[in-house]
Amino acid sequence: MNGYLDMLIDVITSYGGDLSKFSGDAVIFCWTYDLGNDIVENTDYAINFFDTGYMIINVIMCCLELIKTVNENPIYIPGYQTVLGLHMALGAGNMFHIHVGGPPGRWEHFIAGNVTTQLSKLLDEAKSGQIAISNQAWKYIKGFTDEFKKHLTINNNGDGCVIIESGKIPDNIFNIDKKNLRSNSGAKEACFDKDLYNKWRYYVNVSALHKMESGISNLIEFNELRKVTTVFIRLTQIKFNSKDDLQIAQEALSAVQRILAVQEGTLRQFLYDDKGAVILLYFGIPPYSHNNDALNGIESALQICSNLKRILDDFTIGVGTGMTWVGGIGNRIRSDYSVVGDSVNMAARLMMKAKKGKIYCDETTYSLSRDSVQYEDIGLVEVKGKANSIKVYQPIKMKSRITDERIPGNSEDIIELIGREKEISIIKRELIEYDRNGNNKTIIVEGDEGLGLIPLEDKLIYESKKLKFNICFGFSRKKDKATPYSTYYQVILGLFRLIKKISSIKPIMENLKSDNYQSTTDDIQVYTFESARMSDELINSKYKSLRIEDTMYYSGSLSSTNSNQSNLVPSNSDIINTPVSMLNNQTINQLLYKHELYSENDGEMVMTKSKSFDNKSSGSNIDIKELRSNSRSDQSYSENNGLLGLEKDIIDGLLYLGENIELAPLLSIAIPETNFPIGESLKKINNQTKINELNNLIIRILIKVSYRVPLVIIIDHLQWSDPLSWKLTELIFQQKPKLLFCLFSFPDSSYSSKEKGVQIFQKMKNSNSRKIILNGVSEDATCEIIKRLCTAKFNTPCNGVSTKILNIIYQKTQGIPMFVRRMVTWMLDEGKACKLDNLGYLTVLTDDLEEIIPGGDLESIIITQFDRLQNNMQSFLRVASVIGQQFYVFDIMQYLYSVYKKNLNQLQEIKYLDIDKLDKYNFLKKVDSPNESSWLFDCYMFISSNVQKSIYKMMTFDQRTKIHSFLAHYYEQQYLDCPDKKNLLVIVYEHFSHTNKRKKTRKYLELVCKYFYQIRSMHETIKYYKLLFKMFNDEESTLIIEVGNRTLSQWHRELGDAYLQIMMYKEAEKHISIALELMKISLPKSNITIKIKEKIYNSKHKLLIKNDFKNEIDNKNKERNEAIRNCLLGLSEIYNEQHITKYFLMTVKLGILYSVKLYPDPQFAQMLTMYGLNLLIQAKNDMQYDLSWVYLLKAEEVIFNQNENTINHLITYDNLGLANFIVGKWNIAARKFDSLVKLGYDLNERSYIYKGLTLRSFMEFHRGNFKASSKFAQELYYKGIERNNWKNKCLSTSLIYLNYLTIDDEDDMSLILNIIKLIDQLGDKPETVNYTIQLLFYSLIADIKFRLHIDILSNFWFSMKKCINILNKLNRSSWVILLCFSHFIEMLYHCYEENIFHNGGEQSKICINILNSIIDILENHFQSYLLSIPFLALCHGLKNLILGKMLDAIKSWKKGIIVGGTERNLTGMPYLNSLIYSKLVQYSSDSIDTEKYKNLFIQIKQKHNISIEYPEPLTPEQIKKPVMLKNNNANNENLISKFIKFRTIIGNMDNKNDLSTAQIASIDTRGSSTYQIEEIIHHGLSNNNKASLIENSVNKGIPNKPSQILTNQSTQVSIAQQKSFYTPKYRTSYILK
Repeated sequence: MNGYLDMLIDVITSYGGDLSKFSGDAVIFCWTYDLGNDIVENTDYAINFFDTGYMIINVIMCCLELIKTVNENPIYIPGYQTVLGLHMALGAGNMFHIHVGGPPGRWEHFIAGNVTTQLSKLLDEAKSGQIAISNQAWKYIKGFTDEFKKHLTINNNGDGCVIIESGKIPDNIFNIDKKNLRSNSGAKEACFDKDLYNKWRYYVNVSALHKMESGISNLIEFNELRKVTTVFIRLTQIKFNSKDDLQIAQEALSAVQRILAVQEGTLRQFLYDDKGAVILLYFGIPPYSHNNDALNGIESALQICSNLKRILDDFTIGVGTGMTWVGGIGNRIRSDYSVVGDSVNMAARLMMKAKKGKIYCDETTYSLSRDSVQYEDIGLVEVKGKANSIKVYQPIKMKSRITDERIPGNSEDIIELIGREKEISIIKRELIEYDRNGNNKTIIVEGDEGLGLIPLEDKLIYESKKLKFNICFGFSRKKDKATPYSTYYQVILGLFRLIKKISSIKPIMENLKSDNYQSTTDDIQVYTFESARMSDELINSKYKSLRIEDTMYYSGSLSSTNSNQSNLVPSNSDIINTPVSMLNNQTINQLLYKHELYSENDGEMVMTKSKSFDNKSSGSNIDIKELRSNSRSDQSYSENNGLLGLEKDIIDGLLYLGENIELAPLLSIAIPETNFPIGESLKKINNQTKINELNNLIIRILIKVSYRVPLVIIIDHLQWSDPLSWKLTELIFQQKPKLLFCLFSFPDSSYSSKEKGVQIFQKMKNSNSRKIILNGVSEDATCEIIKRLCTAKFNTPCNGVSTKILNIIYQKTQGIPMFVRRMVTWMLDEGKACKLDNLGYLTVLTDDLEEIIPGGDLESIIITQFDRLQNNMQSFLRVASVIGQQFYVFDIMQYLYSVYKKNLNQLQEIKYLDIDKLDKYNFLKKVDSPNESSWLFDCYMFISSNVQKSIYKMMTFDQRTKIHSFLAHYYEQQYLDCPDKKNLLVIVYEHFSHTNKRKKTRKYLELVCKYFYQIRSMHETIKYYKLLFKMFNDEESTLIIEVGNRTLSQWHRELGDAYLQIMMYKEAEKHISIALELMKISLPKSNITIKIKEKIYNSKHKLLIKNDFKNEIDNKNKERNEAIRNCLLGLSEIYNEQHITKYFLMTVKLGILYSVKLYPDPQFAQMLTMYGLNLLIQAKNDMQYDLSWVYLLKAEEVIFNQNENTINHLITYDNLGLANFIVGKWNIAARKFDSLVKLGYDLNERSYIYKGLTLRSFMEFHRGNFKASSKFAQELYYKGIERNNWKNKCLSTSLIYLNYLTIDDEDDMSLILNIIKLIDQLGDKPETVNYTIQLLFYSLIADIKFRLHIDILSNFWFSMKKCINILNKLNRSSWVILLCFSHFIEMLYHCYEENIFHNGGEQSKICINILNSIIDILENHFQSYLLSIPFLALCHGLKNLILGKMLDAIKSWKKGIIVGGTERNLTGMPYLNSLIYSKLVQYSSDSIDTEKYKNLFIQIKQKHNISIEYPEPLTPEQIKKPVMLKNNNANNENLISKFIKFRTIIGNMDNKNDLSTAQIASIDTRGSSTYQIEEIIHHGLSNNNKASLIENSVNKGIPNKPSQILTNQSTQVSIAQQKSFYTPKYRTSYILK
């Protein structure tokens, strides 16, 4: 708007016009002849028509020039394409200069008279680009020559006016010197004259005076956004036709000003325009902003209405509240202080709509004041400028007040901790307990912002220091979530500072010989020498590799490699006791370099670079780095080596702890300013392995330090941790060093549901950690806070607070300490209506409590307090709010210096800012002061994000843009100087995105997308790629972005891959398909084209197989082929997960064809196994079996030659292991699953770890290795408890139960009790949407019901109907389904024994349907699985048994026997064989066969100690009668012959060597994403006591606490009594409650 006004003012003043008033979006100018000072009633002045006519023609020429100027110089607004229009009204006649005002010293000048009355009727007649001239004005020129009219387009159709639509009058058309008519006022330069200021200040509103007095000489430079309440008062009956009107105006304004003096509102102006006589008031602009200005405005309007009724009969008032633009309008020559916004216009519209003597207000004002004001709902009203009707309310009167009471209270030393006595006592108790026993403890403090997290944190630090604990403090910030280890940056630095301090106390490692000696200095407590030695032993034993999850069944550590590589890092046992003297200076020097951030100049420290950019973070959130340059005197190497700074301290620390100093470069990941040369061994490993090694190193350091000194680690704002910091937090929590781990965080609701951090946080909360949850303090505590603040304010003890004040404050703040403090501080600063009486009670001086305790929100309080700060502090905070939550003083001063460098006075004001003194409302908290000699290096943070956001929102778009632009270039330069600081990219982009630098914004946005994709942060990748595509597709953008298809394809490919990682398959398919199309690769969609392409691909694959997959490498198109292959790999994964077979086969075949054009790599191996496994599962004949193993064996060959492990290795091992599991190659499958588990740990892919453990347990069970199976199942169960993963708990419970069935120990009652407890933990319904896991849950419950006679489900048979529906939906093979069938088959045999099939009815139908469904699924989807043979045999045998076909049943059972032999692929299945043997013994009519199978059964039972009872042949009388079944389809039992035919094919695998690869891998991939999604689906937290009970029951059998089980007779029976009657033969039915 000022862009237009600048042009308008220049043009108008050049034509002699004078600006009278700024009125919203209108401007009033005038040209005058002075006709005297006195008003003469009803007198028509003698006007010189000739001079007046020429003056009007001059004005018309000015108006035409204005239209031309506006059209030729449009002012474009960012984000908008419209150009502001201009329409004008011109009147001529009597005009009076009116001056009204008086006490308290405020006067208003405006013009009125006949001329202004004309304008009120004309303005709406003119459209954009037109001039409406009143008939009164036209009469002065219509008698002139018509010469000038020829140059105008005149329309005489106006209502009482003439419309000029266009034209231009030449300057030489009249022979007169028009220059005499023009003013030279525009030639004067604006300047500030103190005398003029003092003379005319009473005509300037108080807000403008406030800004001028604060040093702002040019109002145009000031602007901000504020929530303002606007009050328009229309004095309808005042027409300024007589002196009586002037008197009425004077009285009316005086009445208004008396109210404003009390309510602290601002008189903006008194004007006379098209609306008539109008008084405009504002509430909420400096210096009179309050917490609830809407309430102040309404209360003022009610009082004004009451006062005006004694003066006027006809007036209306309109009130509106909303966000407005506040600042100077005009230009440097002529400006005014104004408020512009929709709410201002709304107040004017409501004023015009209000009835005579009434007040209308909008809904926002009503919402903010309805608690204190009685309203009448007017309903919906149509107003100008709004498409829809708006809600309108009429205030009636103020509501009644609260009565006065007093309440005593107690004092407290620290205001922020009042009401937190319980929380403080818990912290003290934990600290004392830690001091006594030194055991690991975790404290989690959780609360929303404003509830006192930081004060409680400070209290914890204070109490820890009293006990001489050593504290390492870390913190997170929202904008550092992309910075690796941002949370632990300060912790790691603090650890090495602490190690340096410890090493200076020589008795620890050199002179301590007594185990009971403990040293305590002034500032550090040191544990005994024995404790330090124990830490080394602990590291050597339990924490050697820090793979606790591996140590149970897997040998080796991180230092282990494959046979093709040398050792990466010496094991801890090799370095733990390495003498420092064995490490020479040359070795140490290779790891260090001379690092200087400061240069000395005449003895002073001169900053060579921004502090924040020598740190690892940037922009809005800067991590604090404290680089040490002092050396220890007792170093083992000489000072002449030049080893200075942080690198030297790190090397010293590693040497002191006995760590390998070759690991020092790993710390550069967390501390980027270090610059260690990277050794060859580290160069060979990938990023994920480096991160794993760094995590292990940090854990070892923590263990060693915590065994030497008491250590407290405090993490602030845990919720904003980056992914690597979350992982380290989880490791610290799991490994439990001997330290006190204190975590401060917002509640779960502040976390994204997709964040991995929320899972870790919930897991820690569900453990045995000490949890403190903060809520609002009590009413008594609120009273104590008020008393404390009063005592500080009045310097006199406050003994109590009036309940009038207390009740309202507590009601509005809900006991939130920060809110209470700010509201009370504001109230006491006012000091007008409350006092501390002689008894020390805070009482009120008036019943008008709203004047004392305003309502409103926290933002209003913050803005009110902000207004009362000094201007230099306000400027400082504005820039800080743009930088972010945390900032360095240096960065802000860089901007302020650049802005004020030409203004010496302002520059002097900001040169030395005492921030702590100027920040009288405690908006900031000092984080660190690394250089005590210079305040520029101090680091501060906003005490609350609400403070930062409130200040930021106050600034206008232009103000923000200016600061953002400076910071963008400032940080960009730092990034260009050091491109390795990738975390700066986000900051640079964020700042550029708030400017009009579109090219720069796009450039850095693309770099941000690639950065997050490279570090595998997929949610962030998606977020920023969406912004990039939105920017690219923005048709309204003024920047034409030219991007080639190759770049676009890469964007879509990476975005599609990101969606794939988080399993959003639809979006992933969409973007990957687009990427292929941009590379001119189109995939067929119709069935016909798919078949045609399939034939082509098959023929090419035959050639590939013939040539052993060898093809000519296409190096020329390598990059394009890789991109296409990766897209096809992604699509094949999508279609495989969605079971769209035809698309899967098409994409995977095509992907293999592109892969052979490249060098063999893990992606190629993955595609080979995916295709080979699919062929194996779907194989119908020998050729397909043979073909599947060609692909699988080739994949194994390819993966063996790859050194660096990736997610593709993981998937390849998974597929190879499953393929060998399918065909019964147990030993090879076991090795693959072991590799899968170990590699899953390396890559942090938990879903693959769980899958490997499950399949190992299931496989070992069927091999007869029941103890190994149980161990794997128990480990899986512990992980389910640890991660609160219901799926894992269900899988592991099923496997534990199966292994329980094999244990032949009837007297051990603890086993059945453990099983009951495990099953009880699963609940009575599945907590997953996964159909196969639901089926497993129901099958397990069914097995338990009939085998153990325990009822879990209240409506069992209804659940079995659900199982039938699930079975009918299954259209693919899954190893989990086989686990389900293990339970269902047992259930069905027990149903047969209990005559359920013979009884008929609904239960019989359900069992028959389940049996038929199992047979159908096994025959159609598991034809390649070895396990399907005994399963089908048992099912067919049962079906024939039901039908009474005994011989067919025996024949079926015989076909299901798998006997172990010399071939590894036909290992026996003891448990299933024993089941079949028992059935053959029972039902065989041949005595020889009966004896044979009985002996075989005895051999298995004795060898494996299986709990199945010895079978006895049944007599003919005992054999049940046949059951007649409907839909008795013919049996299809050809799986045995199929399996035997391809035995020779898979037998070739015996000659293959056992392949192993190095356990190294990449970052964050789809495995962990799979687990994460499941965690999100599985809602609810397990009870800690129950989890503890399960662990005890699994590990120790019967718990120590007495247990009770309710029998079906509802009698309580003890465990001893249960053992007396509980045997497998006589099982009592238990009902769990």
